[in-house]
Amino acid sequence: MRYRSFKQVLAKQFGDFSRLLDKAQELRELNEIVHRFLDAELGLHCEVANVRSGCLILIVDSASWATRLRYELTNLLDRLRYEARLFQISSVQCFVRKRPLRKNASISKTAPALSHENAKLFYAQAAEESDADLAEALRRLAKRSKAISD
Repeated sequence: MRYRSFKQVLAKQFGDFSRLLDKAQELRELNEIVHRFLDAELGLHCEVANVRSGCLILIVDSASWATRLRYELTNLLDRLRYEARLFQISSVQCFVRKRPLRKNASISKTAPALSHENAKLFYAQAAEESDADLAEALRRLAKRSKAISD
């Protein structure tokens, strides 16, 4: 019985999936090359996202790392072309990674309490207001203060 690799089986049955695996491997190897040419600290916050039409697309963790990377782009591009022999790369773009809201970050769904001083001002304004609806709205706002009750 002849054994075949997983990649060979997929190539025969799923041509598109095989091409996807090849692209992922190519990007992984390119990521290693880029990290060799970057400062070690910067390399921890940067990764190759894609290569499209001669443009190397890099993703960084924050805007500050993007700024540091932009200072290094000319040197990085030269080293990729001449040391790694990647002549097909003609430009580099850098994007900041979008991060989802952390799970432990809480968003308050209650309105913040009104200060005692502001509540007094709302009550004073409500007392002087000739429009009954507006005066009532001002009183409702003033009641958001925990220190004053009607």
